[in-house]
Amino acid sequence: MAAEAIAADAAALRLGAGAEGDQAEENQEEKEDSEELEDSSEDEAPVAPAAPPPVIAKLYGIPRDYKRPVEVSVEIDGTKVSCKPIGPDYGENSASKFIHACKKDNSYFSVPYDGRKVLEIDCNTGVVQETGKTFRKEGGKYTEAVCSTNSHACMYAAPCRAQRMLEIDKETVPPTIKEVGPVLGSKKMNKWWAIAASCGGRIYAIPYDAPRVLEIDPNRGVTAKMVGPDLGSVKGKYCCIAEAPNGNLYCAPLNAKQVLEIDPQGRVRLVGPDLGDTERKYTCIVQAPNKLLYAPPLYADRVLEINCARGDVREIGEILGVGEAKYACAAVSPLNGMVYCAPLEARKVLEIDPERHESHQIGLDLGGQDIEKYSAICAGPEPCSKMYAAPRNAHCFLEICPRRAYVREVGSDHGRVNRKFSCIVPGSIWQGGMLKVDYDVIQAKKDLDYQHKIDKWERRTSSHQEAMMKDAFMHGRKMSSVSNSRSGSKVDGIGLWSHAQSRSASKADISQSRSPSKVDPIDTIDERKPSKLSMFNRK
Repeated sequence: MAAEAIAADAAALRLGAGAEGDQAEENQEEKEDSEELEDSSEDEAPVAPAAPPPVIAKLYGIPRDYKRPVEVSVEIDGTKVSCKPIGPDYGENSASKFIHACKKDNSYFSVPYDGRKVLEIDCNTGVVQETGKTFRKEGGKYTEAVCSTNSHACMYAAPCRAQRMLEIDKETVPPTIKEVGPVLGSKKMNKWWAIAASCGGRIYAIPYDAPRVLEIDPNRGVTAKMVGPDLGSVKGKYCCIAEAPNGNLYCAPLNAKQVLEIDPQGRVRLVGPDLGDTERKYTCIVQAPNKLLYAPPLYADRVLEINCARGDVREIGEILGVGEAKYACAAVSPLNGMVYCAPLEARKVLEIDPERHESHQIGLDLGGQDIEKYSAICAGPEPCSKMYAAPRNAHCFLEICPRRAYVREVGSDHGRVNRKFSCIVPGSIWQGGMLKVDYDVIQAKKDLDYQHKIDKWERRTSSHQEAMMKDAFMHGRKMSSVSNSRSGSKVDGIGLWSHAQSRSASKADISQSRSPSKVDPIDTIDERKPSKLSMFNRK
């Protein structure tokens, strides 16, 4: 008997030790669950990120007589347009600083017409500043630069009243700006105005008062020489140039009588009909998506169309205006491929339809010929689908919506300064105070972090719910044990769990018996009911 008592005590101790071990494991699991839940603030979901800032398209107005450059900010998905002066302040009395801008990489360079330095606009940073050497205060030095197509990719400007060419090398820090080449003509003559790079590797400057075309070869030590026929002593011959799909360069006549053509080999000739002695006929020319060139009329009566494939030059559309200086700028819309011209002295915006070879005026009436309203236009940077014109003597920037043929004045009032801006250029797309491409990278990382927080919170919430269910079950076990001890029953928690399982199994059997099955109908006969055959045998 003593041995049996000792064995019973040992078994009881082992049972107690096992129970204590189970309890210790349960306590450890509860501790780990609580530690995992400590990081969450009362099981609250992570705060959703704020709505993204608006996407902004930026453009830049290059000043002629206005005191500072202007940055134009356009909401892509909204209607808000704001303007703010940036860059150097040239003062109220500064005049004729810049005429055009040349793009290199994602920066623009404006050579000095009557300015003292080259103006640089960095579209990646939004910084507008002067750069390079200081020039003498001599009017009409340079009008426009163009980027060469050689390996060095320097920019070159032909002299207007300056005597030597200007070279800008952006690859150096800061950019190297210097005069190169031979002395070309007098300081009292506006020699060359527009300039363009040919697909043959050379650069051509178009004669304004000079008698011949200037050919610049950046591949041979930046040499320069005059080529082509003598175009006479007429002043203001040409002031615009565009490249055609066949590689030729074409110039619409200002005071000349015919269109000028330059092929990639440098051969120069006059093409098309005699357009008469009218002065200041055309001042701008653009290539449309149909591969034809279009020049809106300044003092001419109709739009000029140049078909380089057929060598055809003709006037199209209706007669425009009554003798005023109608249009001095044009740009192609990426949205619909039409050409839009902001009015100089005309009353409305001109829309040229290249596919139908027609032109017509659109939008609101902006006033008569007493004000030279706009002389520069460009398309906004993609995905912006609107066009913007910088004011010359008008007070506000002009917005043109090609989709709705809608025109309105936008931005702040820039006062009564004459010849405010001579050029407007598209910048970059910004969001949240930085380039959109940089914002997208940062936002993608933030979105990923937020998704990780959501996943972690969901896991914690699920663990918390499981812990609550476990506590409720353990509480139910304890209450059942107390109730059974009071009633004298020896059923423990395991018995209750087995009983619950048996009840659920019996319920499943009942539901299965009630549900239709696909077994043989003979097997469904109730064995408790006697069949007709057995009843017959009894009889």
